[in-house]
Amino acid sequence: MEGRGFISLEVEDNDNCPGLPLLTYQLLGQSARVLQVRIAGPHWPEELHWVTGWQSDGGGTPCPAYYVQISDSGAGSAFLLYGGDWGLRFKRGSESEEWDTESPDQWGEPWLVLAEESDIVAEDSR
Repeated sequence: MEGRGFISLEVEDNDNCPGLPLLTYQLLGQSARVLQVRIAGPHWPEELHWVTGWQSDGGGTPCPAYYVQISDSGAGSAFLLYGGDWGLRFKRGSESEEWDTESPDQWGEPWLVLAEESDIVAEDSR
């Protein structure tokens, strides 16, 4: 996905999330694995959520999720979270259930752009 200072992402419609057409972002840093992110869920207040990548292998399975600093025309820079070819999957930080697209307590997104790096818990920051 990464190369020459750019990252291109495209996610087709799948069981995890709606698709998004190809978008390309200019990279401003190196990717790092992400474990949690502070966001508001569809039915919950802003809090830490577990995040995983979601891939098409096996009809939908977890894979690593990453974040990287990108150029943003409005704010100067932002942080892109991305996962597998089927996007990202989220669940509340208090949830311990296995990843499952049938769970009402989980949801998927193609990718996510955040303004603040402080909202991201990376693997090496624990």
